[in-house]
Amino acid sequence: LLCGTGVPATAQTAGSLDPSFGHQFWRGSSPYDTPWVTVVLPARDGKVYLGGSDIDLLEGPWPRPAIARLTSDGTLDGSFASGVASWLGDNEDAYVYAAALQPDGKLIIAGECLLESAPSVRVLRLNADGTRDTGFTARTLPVGDDVRMLALQEDGKILIGAEIVSKVPPFDLPRITTVGIQRLNADGSQDPGFKSVSLAESQGFDAATCVVVLPDGKLLIGGESYTSGPLSANGRRCLQLNADGSLDTSFGPVVVDLDLYQSQGSMRRGSVFAMVRQSDGKVVIGGSFTHVNGSPKNSIARLNADGSLDESFDVGLRKGSLVTSMTQQDDGRILVGGFSVNVLGTGYASIARLEADGSPDRSFSPGFAIEYGISTIALEADGNVLVGGSFSLLNGASRRGYARLLGSDRPTAQDRYATAAQLSLIHI
Repeated sequence: LLCGTGVPATAQTAGSLDPSFGHQFWRGSSPYDTPWVTVVLPARDGKVYLGGSDIDLLEGPWPRPAIARLTSDGTLDGSFASGVASWLGDNEDAYVYAAALQPDGKLIIAGECLLESAPSVRVLRLNADGTRDTGFTARTLPVGDDVRMLALQEDGKILIGAEIVSKVPPFDLPRITTVGIQRLNADGSQDPGFKSVSLAESQGFDAATCVVVLPDGKLLIGGESYTSGPLSANGRRCLQLNADGSLDTSFGPVVVDLDLYQSQGSMRRGSVFAMVRQSDGKVVIGGSFTHVNGSPKNSIARLNADGSLDESFDVGLRKGSLVTSMTQQDDGRILVGGFSVNVLGTGYASIARLEADGSPDRSFSPGFAIEYGISTIALEADGNVLVGGSFSLLNGASRRGYARLLGSDRPTAQDRYATAAQLSLIHI
């Protein structure tokens, strides 16, 4: 059941707020002075990493950090470089978009302006205490470019997806962008065996936002565009790459478009911000769109293994919904977070849980998340749900930027901690 509908959530209801987790740390004097959390990443020992922008904890140092670690009860972990990677200094442009936790406890972070002394650094690795791992080759890009997508392969290699703005002309002209998808070795050096795909504007991408590593080593990439224009092949937002980085031409094409202004006859290119692969090989995509391959689908759709649209999967989201994050439980149910994620006949919400066939799971009953909404979701080993975003109230309680919701009565057992936490930067 989506938030804001049905029987009010109680302490025993899946989706209700865990009141024991997290405190009102934020310095802001106004209840609407909120951070923007785009990473919530649980560790094996129960601690939780937060990443994003303006993560302003009272116990932490000033100015605002972009990465911090919490104890299992949601309080600041002072053993993690005083709760923030101190080498970020006072660089207020620092932003962590994605993070992945290695089995040895080291943390890989990706974003923009991660090092005050070298603003071009986009990918770094931290030791378990939060200090910089100088044995890892930091990845750099020109100022203005950033890394949005990060995934850790089972062999320890690292996939990154970057928005590369090769030229920024006057605002009345389109931006010239390419999207670089690269693979790094475990030490951060470039993997010469990967083709380091540059997806030009003709492919329809302005930024790579999410990735699914398939069992055969192929990569399914989702992306976004900032450009308006007529419906065309340039609306491709999902591409599949072979294990060596070359384009898999047997997949798709998947054309995703957003049409919120039918009366004007215009099509704005849609975006894919999240993906999960189901046990039968089908892939559920979420983002900001109204059509997939010409068929009406609002913000969630399912693709067959070959990239064709599965018409039987229909969640029933209303036009205008924005899905920013999805994660799949071991029982196949899918948690969906975003902005105004609402199913027909229900109120506006920020998080919902779906059955594997796309129908709403009515046993999951959280409350409203106001302000902007939820940007990222993660599952803890006991089935509880961590959420991050830009909000100040959740289930009627004061929670700014992050919270824990009580999870499923079918707890997860799968080891998730070596996989990447994927972020989607939403342009609104």
